[in-house]
Amino acid sequence: SSCPSLLLEPQSTNLVTYSEDFSVSDWTAFDVTSAPNSITDPAGNLTGCRITALSGGNKVIQELIGLAADPTNDRVFTGSFYIKSPNTTSCIIRVGASTSNTPITISSEWQRFDAQYTLYATFTAIRLGVVLDNEGDMVDIAFGQLEEQSYATSYIPTSGAIATRLADVCTGAG
Repeated sequence: SSCPSLLLEPQSTNLVTYSEDFSVSDWTAFDVTSAPNSITDPAGNLTGCRITALSGGNKVIQELIGLAADPTNDRVFTGSFYIKSPNTTSCIIRVGASTSNTPITISSEWQRFDAQYTLYATFTAIRLGVVLDNEGDMVDIAFGQLEEQSYATSYIPTSGAIATRLADVCTGAG
């Protein structure tokens, strides 16, 4: 409509310490080759990573993120990536345990995908990754993000430490 609108977001923290650098040891590749900083990301910078599936049963690039236990509360996390592919239409986002996989349909254009996971109170680690289906599949990824909330907010870049975006505030809006 012709009415103006605002997107106001809550405070959120990206728990991925290297959201744009898939060459660091935080990101572990199993049965894939990874070519960090070889693909132009959605913002036009050379920080995207191409992963190519090899033979083997894992075919994943992932980060294992350590957390403090919260013995009284289960917590909901949302993980997200921007993903595209030159040769396949499917892959999987992994958020949570090694078996918590969400199949997605991808294209040759960047799209943001997310998945949620409930981490039980005593657990102290969570995975964020992309899993490929078949040997030879190639997928480009960028902007990894993991937040402790039930939905994805706008991207929060990190480079060596977690980063927090403060809540948006609107005053005098009518």
